[in-house]
Amino acid sequence: GSTQDFERITESARKIMGENHPLIQILRRGIGIHHSGLQNKYRMAVEMLFRCGYLRVVISTESLAYGINMPCRSVVFAGDHVGLNSIQYQQMSGRAGRRGLDVLGHVIFFDVPRHKLHRLVVSPVPQLHGHFSISASTLLRMFSLLAHASKTRGVNASIMQSVRNAAIRTLKLPLYGSQVSSVAAVLPTHIRYTADFLLRVGMLDAAGTPTPFATLADHLHSADPANFALLFLLQSGCLHDLCKQSDERNWDAVSRDLLIVFGTLFCRQRVHPDRATDAGLLKKAKGVIQLPGIPATCEPVFSEYNRIALASLISLAESAAVQVERSPNAELPLSKLSFVDSASGEGSGPGVLQRLSEQSKAQPSLICSPFAALSGGGNSFRSFHELVAAARPELTINKLLCPSLPLTTASGDPCFLNAYAVDFFTHEQLRLVCGESGLSSGDAWQGLKQMQLILSSLQKAASGMAPKDDILVASVARLEQEFAAKFYGKLYK
Repeated sequence: GSTQDFERITESARKIMGENHPLIQILRRGIGIHHSGLQNKYRMAVEMLFRCGYLRVVISTESLAYGINMPCRSVVFAGDHVGLNSIQYQQMSGRAGRRGLDVLGHVIFFDVPRHKLHRLVVSPVPQLHGHFSISASTLLRMFSLLAHASKTRGVNASIMQSVRNAAIRTLKLPLYGSQVSSVAAVLPTHIRYTADFLLRVGMLDAAGTPTPFATLADHLHSADPANFALLFLLQSGCLHDLCKQSDERNWDAVSRDLLIVFGTLFCRQRVHPDRATDAGLLKKAKGVIQLPGIPATCEPVFSEYNRIALASLISLAESAAVQVERSPNAELPLSKLSFVDSASGEGSGPGVLQRLSEQSKAQPSLICSPFAALSGGGNSFRSFHELVAAARPELTINKLLCPSLPLTTASGDPCFLNAYAVDFFTHEQLRLVCGESGLSSGDAWQGLKQMQLILSSLQKAASGMAPKDDILVASVARLEQEFAAKFYGKLYK
């Protein structure tokens, strides 16, 4: 009967969480909880029990808004939130009303301001445009697919050709915004220089075959471009040096330095400059709040990686600039007033516009827009922020094309990274971490979970490639075990 079905559906969740866990007990009373921080087995049990009619109330976040079939009679918006917009409202309210069971669905607002309620109900849903960027990880996975297919038993020439054609179609027809007509002209250049970057950081050999390190990059593809920076550090040997222990350097120092490196690469949430420079807060805080600088053994290698990434993007921009015709018009960035670019036509217009046109002719630049070229910097850029801001619009240069991890902001100020992962590993108090760093509990929890998953993925991938006595593999495995024990022990109770 129903009891046997309930026990069968919740079996996996009960094994993981325990029979007496409060979240299991409320399921028996017809109430479920659903959010992304819960165990997958528990969330699946909640979805199945609700569809079967065992649960009458499900309390959830936006995790139920997309892609989960859980229609209900009534949807209650319990409180306001900055993330509640027209798309979220349409998706969540669309759950109200079960096909074949309810004539009407009910949407109830509780403690939502009336003006926002009206705006949510009448506002149109924004247009959604596909944007599938050809990132370095995407291209590397295509190379890996081709290499793996060629070595798979039973794959003949016809199948290989089909695989190649599928990869070519993906590269030729990505879901870029169709409004930008110049994308098609520069897309081959983007792909070519992205492949050149993969070659320069050791992910591909001269024949285009993925190296063994590409397997690790594939495991961490969701962390692009931090996965390439990590493997560049790994190939240099500086991470192995970082893991060496001595009388003066124990495991606590090694684990802290490893977490600083991983935090710099993967946990790049920023802390507000006021907190990072508040002497009173820093003095009484139990944590460090601001992530310390990357260890000295890794800093030169990390800088070299960023230099290679920026050099690749500049080369890409120069090549694209030669292929794409310069727009004859130029626009001031704030006022949007147009003046003729002297590189393509004669300047016209009164006063300042005429002078800008004349100066544009005196300060030509292949990459920069006419306005940015007035600075006289030419094709020299100190950071990818400068390049993205100054490049001609028709080159479609954006930050997604640059796999660098800068330690400065667009204005050149220091980038104060949040040390929440290091602080939590030190004192295991999430509430204290949030109070000192300024992060919300949800953002801090998600960041810690991401760090744990990255450590787990890295440990599993590296242990299958390197010798068992490799010092880095052993250190990462120990760090992952300790971090997981603290994370699950403190935050899953």
